[in-house]
Amino acid sequence: MIKKQTKYELATEADYDELLQVWEASVRSSHHFLTEEDIQYYKPLIRNEYFRAVELYLIRDEQSGHIAAFMGLSDELVEMLFVHPSQQGKGYGRLFIEYALREKNIRKVDVNEQNEQASHFYLSRGFEVVSRDATDGQGKPYPILHLQMKPIRIRKADAEDLATLHQVFEKSVRNTCCKDYSPEQIDAWINRADSARWQELFHSELHFFLAEDTETFQTAGFTSVDTQGYLHSMFVHPRFQKKGIATLLLRTAEMFACHHQAPSLFAEVSLTARPFFERQGFVVEKQQTVTVSHVDMTNFAMRKQLP
Repeated sequence: MIKKQTKYELATEADYDELLQVWEASVRSSHHFLTEEDIQYYKPLIRNEYFRAVELYLIRDEQSGHIAAFMGLSDELVEMLFVHPSQQGKGYGRLFIEYALREKNIRKVDVNEQNEQASHFYLSRGFEVVSRDATDGQGKPYPILHLQMKPIRIRKADAEDLATLHQVFEKSVRNTCCKDYSPEQIDAWINRADSARWQELFHSELHFFLAEDTETFQTAGFTSVDTQGYLHSMFVHPRFQKKGIATLLLRTAEMFACHHQAPSLFAEVSLTARPFFERQGFVVEKQQTVTVSHVDMTNFAMRKQLP
């Protein structure tokens, strides 16, 4: 992954020729539905019209100084985002989208329907399809999907999210579990998850997904699950409880487990969370007593068969 101190530059006309090279290389590697005639048709439009119509940001490769990726923004739309094929997989697209969201308050993007790689990328960052045009802006038979950021999005957690996840975990346990567990039990539960433990979990076989309010960028909740269907955690910030966040997170975990062909989803569920999981189709396999820092507490082994 690229470093957090990656620098964005505003492009100038002097960058246009190199930007066009990045555009063409990216298009040839991803837009396989375009013909050679199409590419040659669009090149002068991109170079002489489209670049001038947007606010262009670029990121350079730190070693070579060449343009690695660029993004074009209008007042309300991500108009273009291209990464050179040799620079893909380094997180440039993710950084650009987060910059557009957080710094420019832009929540819309258009994408070619036939560009499945791009569609998957935007959907994975929390966008959803709101409409479709049968042709592109030039009237060519390449459908355009119009996407918009969801009010609450699910995204994969990054290492820099760990401190926030810890805060959500602690607030959730202290505010929602106090009716079922003693202060001693809650302290033992929370104190077990120190920073070293979070690092260990994040770099384990678990995959962390978080729910995020895209207006405030506050983390509403998170879950972690592995490819075998083990649901390790699910916590919702008290501010976002009773708003469907837990259901959304559980649906994400189920989809992840199904994608990896896990036969069931299973978890160790607290007294507090048991009613929710039962409503979602989980069945108690056994009640058990676990010991955390010499403190005993009750939870339940629960399982849900997946289709």
